[in-house]
Amino acid sequence: MEIQKGTVSGLSISDLVDGQYGEQLVYRATFLLDGAHKVRLQARRRPSLRDGDLVAVAGAPRGFGFSALAYANLTTGEEGNVGMWEALLGAAFFLGLSIWWEMGQLAYIAAAVGIWCLISSARIALARQDLRYYAAKGPEHLAVRSRTSSDA
Repeated sequence: MEIQKGTVSGLSISDLVDGQYGEQLVYRATFLLDGAHKVRLQARRRPSLRDGDLVAVAGAPRGFGFSALAYANLTTGEEGNVGMWEALLGAAFFLGLSIWWEMGQLAYIAAAVGIWCLISSARIALARQDLRYYAAKGPEHLAVRSRTSSDA
C-alpha cells in the first residue's frame, strides 16, 4: 500500500453505469496531485473533492497512474473509499452460497469469489487505516510512504 498526498488539480468526476452486478451508478474521479501524479478513484458515492484541496490517497500504482482505494480530503476533513462495505457484503454472500451449495464446482467458484471479495475489503480497510493514522498526525507529517512486508 502506498500513500500519496498533494493538491488536487484537473479534477474530472464522471458518472458511469456499472453493469457488472446489475445497473449501478459509479463515480470515477480522475485528477492530478501537485500537477504531476495522475490518480483515479472509482466509488459508489460521489467523491468530496475540489480543485485546490489538499488530499491524501492510499492505493497502488497502475499502468495509467495511481489507483486509489481510499482518500482523505485534508482541507475539508471528508474521507471515502472504493466500497469496503460492498466488498464485505459480497464476501458474506458468496461464502454463504458456497456453504449452501456444499460440494461441487459451483461451490468452489463461489468460495473463490467470496475470498477475493474478503481480500478486497481488507485492502480497502488497510488503506483507510493508514490514511487515518497519517491524517491524525497532520498534513505536514503526511509523507509518501510504501508499506513493506516488514511494516505488516
